[in-house]
Parts: sequence; structure tokens; C-alpha cells
Amino acid sequence: MLRRTAPDLAVDLMGSGRVVLTGPFAFLRAAGATAPALGAVTLGMAMLGLFGIQSHIAGCRTREIGVRIFCGATATQIS
Repeated sequence: MLRRTAPDLAVDLMGSGRVVLTGPFAFLRAAGATAPALGAVTLGMAMLGLFGIQSHIAGCRTREIGVRIFCGATATQIS
């Protein structure tokens, strides 16, 4: 059926079904294979960025929290 509708596509029998191996779909297969890896890298970079922001905020407030504790503030007054 596929050969009648698009005879220029390279189709090969593999296993129990037909697989489009070459032609205009090769780029789509390569992009589909690399998309999860790029997503994982993006997620990792986002996590590192959030960790950096939280660390910076905690580092900036360390002195302030220490002064409040020294002055006798309770746990609810510190935050």
C-alpha cells in the first residue's frame, strides 16, 4: 500500500512490520532520538540554577538570622 502511494520512500522489512529507514524521515528520527537527552540536560541546568539561587539567598541571610538569634528572637520571629 505504501509503495503505491509514495514509491520514492525507502521502506525495508524489519521484524514483523515495515520501518521507514531513509529519505526525508531520517532527520525526524534523529531529532526524536536526541530530544529526551536535551530535555534531561535542560532539567539538570534548571535544577542547578534554582540551587544556586537558594544558596545565594541563604548565604546572604545567614548574618541577619544570627543577629536575630543573638537578640533573643523566637523561631517564628526569625523568618
